[in-house]
Amino acid sequence: MLRDDRLAWLNDLEVHLLEALERYVLAEHYFEGADWQRFCRERIEHYRHEATVVQEIVRALGDLPDVPDADREAVAEVSVRLRGLAPDHEIALRERLAEEERRVRQLAQEGLAFTLPDGSSDVLERIRDDAAQAESRLHH
Repeated sequence: MLRDDRLAWLNDLEVHLLEALERYVLAEHYFEGADWQRFCRERIEHYRHEATVVQEIVRALGDLPDVPDADREAVAEVSVRLRGLAPDHEIALRERLAEEERRVRQLAQEGLAFTLPDGSSDVLERIRDDAAQAESRLHH
């Protein structure tokens, strides 16, 4: 695959990692139970770390990440939608978070088809597997 395809895919992954991070930041305030709030804080730290790791992969390819304004606007839209949820809609909120985890998992899986710097496959497998575990937890 072309280098540009890899960078476009990495940018897409980074954007989705940042969107997931933002969703968890907002969701933390809507969950009433301490267990769910702790879960959100863990996911926030996880996505913050993984976005940094993806940026390092981009740098290793000799390019800098480029997050389009449209993607930033999508994050703002998510914020507005989450603010519209009442606190008793935790099930709907968990489903929205699970959808984000599914998308991150799918993107990480797609990335395994690319030729990337050494160690990148391990990172993608970790992101994929961790998203699958989080998705499962959100459904229970």
